[in-house]
Amino acid sequence: KYKLIDESRGKGITTRKKRKGLNQYVNDKDNNWDDNYTKQIHASTQWAAGAVWDFYVTRFGRNGPDGEGMGLDIITDQEANENCPMNSCAPASNPLQLNFVNPISGKCNPRISVNTVGHEFTHGVGYKEANWHPTTVSPSDESYALMEGICDIFGEVVEFDAQGWIDWKYDDQSWIDKNCERVFAPPILDGKSALEYRDVNWNNNSEGHYRSGVLRYWFYLLTIGGTGINHLGNNFCVEGIRILKASQIIYKTLNDNYFNSSSNFVDAKNATIQVAKYLYGPSSNEVAQVTNAWYAVGVGPAFSGIIEYNNLTVSGTQTISHNNEVVLNNLQVTPTGNLTVTSNTKIVMKPNSKASSGSYFHAYIAPVPACNSGNRT
Repeated sequence: KYKLIDESRGKGITTRKKRKGLNQYVNDKDNNWDDNYTKQIHASTQWAAGAVWDFYVTRFGRNGPDGEGMGLDIITDQEANENCPMNSCAPASNPLQLNFVNPISGKCNPRISVNTVGHEFTHGVGYKEANWHPTTVSPSDESYALMEGICDIFGEVVEFDAQGWIDWKYDDQSWIDKNCERVFAPPILDGKSALEYRDVNWNNNSEGHYRSGVLRYWFYLLTIGGTGINHLGNNFCVEGIRILKASQIIYKTLNDNYFNSSSNFVDAKNATIQVAKYLYGPSSNEVAQVTNAWYAVGVGPAFSGIIEYNNLTVSGTQTISHNNEVVLNNLQVTPTGNLTVTSNTKIVMKPNSKASSGSYFHAYIAPVPACNSGNRT
């Protein structure tokens, strides 16, 4: 008989099932795991756990939830009676125990998705780096909302890494009932999650899973960009910096212990800006967009300083438009590149920058008529 045991990653990954209160190994006679609904659930969970593990190793050099190879003990078929039951993680356990509920007929697909496992795995990371644990944070604390938001973020980033696409919906592959999903941008399917800090849904629903929508929306805007007017009446414009940079910023903020059990959203704003300054420079475009994304969700002012683009290579068509002064440091426009830069105040192109023969480079000092938010992953 074959069992779902992986000894190639850290101290091992094991998937078991709960039967009559006991955790039992899952067996299969030919190692195909596709002969019934239940085995598909177990096998997909084991595969997803390996994908999440590999993501953290490859992207961040992190070996397991604690960074030291801690194993995973996965328990499936947990009983649940709720309409949208919650999976769970026992963050203080060693190996880290991940618990997944028994899929409900008509509401769930026969698999545990990679972003679901990524979410629960990240709870283990949060416990190690920020002491986020049910005994140290209350569901109504802002720290709880930050914890759930970060876990949703890395669930989605892992999905993108494993599958090459992103739909900005947490747990959507597991649920047939779409009201159980948590989305990253409007429209809000459950009608309860907050999009902005202290908006109407924030005030009406104090539980952290709902308030975590603020961090999800911040990450969405930071990744692909966006424009609009928030609930405070503020016009915002965010230029997306792509998912690789956005996830690097939020991971380093967590890994470098900026978060703790009493952190709030203002702390998160300050910490992510500080990390962006460390990674990309104090006046970098990345810092500007981290700041502007927080402004969009109602936390802090918009960025008002000089915006530097450092080590930018343009090989396609790209537009940069800001009311701020723009500095281009080590800009390289390749022969196939087409770059247009507009500023309402000033454009500085450093001597180490170059527009190659055959390229198109246009710089204008003029009123910026519209926000250059971009739309990219």
